[in-house]
Amino acid sequence: MKKKVVAMFLAAVMAFSLVACGSKSDNGGSGDASGTETIKLGGVGPLTGGYANYGLSVQHGAGWPSRRSTPPAA
Repeated sequence: MKKKVVAMFLAAVMAFSLVACGSKSDNGGSGDASGTETIKLGGVGPLTGGYANYGLSVQHGAGWPSRRSTPPAA
């Protein structure tokens, strides 16, 4: 019972923190003249070493540009 109360309290705190971070009158200046906003996402993953296949799969799946200037030979 105590775990449920704590979990509900933490969920309420997280929800409140998301609501408190912004408002409809917020005019941060981001976006262009048409009213659309650009959202940039970042990711952290291994690109070298033993687990590079996981990070590279995410990089290629997301369509992120690689650090190479030329594509690899087939």
